[in-house]
Amino acid sequence: GFVGRILPGGAPDGIFDASGAAAKFDSVRAVATGPGGTILAAGGAFDGLSGALVARLGVNGTLDPAYGKAGATRVEFASTRPATVSVGDLKVLSDGRVVVAGDAEIDWSKRVFVARLLGDVGAGPGVLGLQEGYLTRTEQQGTAALTVLRSGGRAGATAVTYTARALDGSNVATPG
Repeated sequence: GFVGRILPGGAPDGIFDASGAAAKFDSVRAVATGPGGTILAAGGAFDGLSGALVARLGVNGTLDPAYGKAGATRVEFASTRPATVSVGDLKVLSDGRVVVAGDAEIDWSKRVFVARLLGDVGAGPGVLGLQEGYLTRTEQQGTAALTVLRSGGRAGATAVTYTARALDGSNVATPG
């Protein structure tokens, strides 16, 4: 991803350093300006987790640590498998809240959405999401690892419950 700022004369702004934001995105599909000269960008993330990424940059281009988690948050939907979410438009309201619109493929069904991001939810636990809804591994393949992402919230207890089963669904296997 690439996020930059061009000066009125057409030259790149050498003071604007959005390399931290650019490293998070594999694509940027929407950009808007916010209060105090902040910039919001939305697109796909490099980390491979489901959902679209929305980041807020300060006037110098660096990620705003007060926004979301380390300057970014996600637009996600409940799904039995990773959802493909694409933000096509982004608007910052006069009170600083953000509205996003786009489309998502959720459980093999294409849907459109409009959502208002609630902003910083502070110290609550937020929402947990998985990179993959399920994994299939044989005993010979060894370890299976699920990536768990906390979005919104910054603290508080979280738990992940899982079940390991034989491939035919019978005889619950012992996790461990």
